[in-house]
Amino acid sequence: MKKNHTTKKTFKAAQSFLHGIGRDAYLDWALSVTLAFVLVLVLISISYFTFMRTSVLKVPANSGISTAKKALFNQNDLDKVLKAFDDRSAESNQLKGGYSGVGDPSI
Repeated sequence: MKKNHTTKKTFKAAQSFLHGIGRDAYLDWALSVTLAFVLVLVLISISYFTFMRTSVLKVPANSGISTAKKALFNQNDLDKVLKAFDDRSAESNQLKGGYSGVGDPSI
């Protein structure tokens, strides 16, 4: 039997996994979803271990941390802030009135 060139099969080398990235949409989506899932698992495990490490720490009763409540309202500070706002408002109103300096002598 005589072989001709039309019946001859050509074998291509199998392409690796990395050659399909960017060329195959299914492979790209599968890779994206897999990487996102792995990233979420890593972040959840880091959060869990950080929580467990910090929840074990106990603050002693006499550690020097003051639990006394501070005053939430200070009248003197409020008066200073209100005075500063009033000064800004007065200056702004003065500037809105136009130029109040020496007139131009060349006019």
